[in-house]
Amino acid sequence: MSPLPREELYRVARQTLLPGFGIPQQEALHGTHVFVIGAGGLGCPLMQQLAAAGVGEISVIDDDTVDLTNIHRQILFGTHDVGRPKVDVAAEKLRQLQTGIVVHAIRDRFTVDNAVGYLRGVDILVDGSDTFATKFLAADAAEITGTPLVWGSVLRYRGDCAVWWSGPGAESGVGM
Repeated sequence: MSPLPREELYRVARQTLLPGFGIPQQEALHGTHVFVIGAGGLGCPLMQQLAAAGVGEISVIDDDTVDLTNIHRQILFGTHDVGRPKVDVAAEKLRQLQTGIVVHAIRDRFTVDNAVGYLRGVDILVDGSDTFATKFLAADAAEITGTPLVWGSVLRYRGDCAVWWSGPGAESGVGM
């Protein structure tokens, strides 16, 4: 018997029928903690898919508020959210997708002073930031903590994605 709630098993039933992906994999996904930098054009669709797929815990850090100019590309937000903190709105929407999800809405910036601390207990770091300084910091923090880093970037009509995993535990697969 799965430790997942019956409602969650029903919600994700179709994906557990995929070849090579069953209840044990769904339970592993549910036990994963993903830390997302940025609740913008990259972070919004990513978090929506993570929550819909059944990731059990998401931390999102962003210090911005929803602006009308965000709505066309930041799909978790609507016009009624203008002026509200992005992380608060994102957390509400993710909880609507998956009622049992744990969401940590962090209204802050990812900085040298807090980066390593925020990654304690995190399984995967996703960098959806929009500055080179934050991207370099995310890479450094991931290296220091041995946290796998998924990196994304968008410029005009082009999108790039990469995955890195190095540092403590990377060779042995500890933590994954």
